[in-house]
Amino acid sequence: MKNIIAIVITLLTISNSYSQTKADTSIIITTPGKTIRLYNLNAEDQYDYEYCCNGKSIVIYSIKTDSLSKRNVKVASNGKLYECALKDLNLDLQTIDILKSWTLEHEKMRETKAIRYFEISKEIEAAEAKLELLKSTKVVNKAIQQGLVVTWDWSEEKLVTIKSQSFEFKILNPSKKKIKYIYLTVSIINTVGDFIAKKTLTLVGPIEINDRVSYNFENVFMSNVVGKSQINTIKVEYFDKTAKVFSGQAVNSVIVSEDEYQKFITYLESTSNK
Repeated sequence: MKNIIAIVITLLTISNSYSQTKADTSIIITTPGKTIRLYNLNAEDQYDYEYCCNGKSIVIYSIKTDSLSKRNVKVASNGKLYECALKDLNLDLQTIDILKSWTLEHEKMRETKAIRYFEISKEIEAAEAKLELLKSTKVVNKAIQQGLVVTWDWSEEKLVTIKSQSFEFKILNPSKKKIKYIYLTVSIINTVGDFIAKKTLTLVGPIEINDRVSYNFENVFMSNVVGKSQINTIKVEYFDKTAKVFSGQAVNSVIVSEDEYQKFITYLESTSNK
């Protein structure tokens, strides 16, 4: 499997390249960034326009000739299959000459190779997704060990003469106790790094075990010179009348990024459905 993956990754990084040997006249990989005009498979009288961004490739794996003036090619891009006119592809002349030299006797071979190509591509995508999930899960697991997972953000809105700062918090309770309240102390710092103000926000539960809840607080502060905001302390109060306080570096141990949080939630949902 390692050898196969290496071959495909090499193909994906080639620019204006093609495979044209006696043993293989099958796949052409065009330069990432080229624009292609594609037929919409659901309505052939309409057109889809797709741009292959950096890191993506257009795979041309079949060609058919209806007449001397009309040649259609089968195209794969971003995991989708299309059929389009050769003239609508923005390709270099050398690549077009290779495409025009293809004959019907290679049709079945090309289709078989293309199918296998996408099977391998899907395996690579799955492996990469699993790796990213493991990285995110590792970060979130550190927070889970503390009994709380928090991701948050703040935003500004310009009112008449002053800006207001609002906050959003997403909380996951991985502890073995139901949460009654969470007290979050947040502060704002100006553009030169000096403290402006702080305020304690009350997040009212209940937050059940393994449950997640979102909270929004609007117009918490009013200032025109905010450079950044931070969480200073987190106090969690449980229904059994016990409490846990996070301050200093301990606060950072329970905070994860939005991306890490969402990936972990997706992981939880996928495992709970099995």
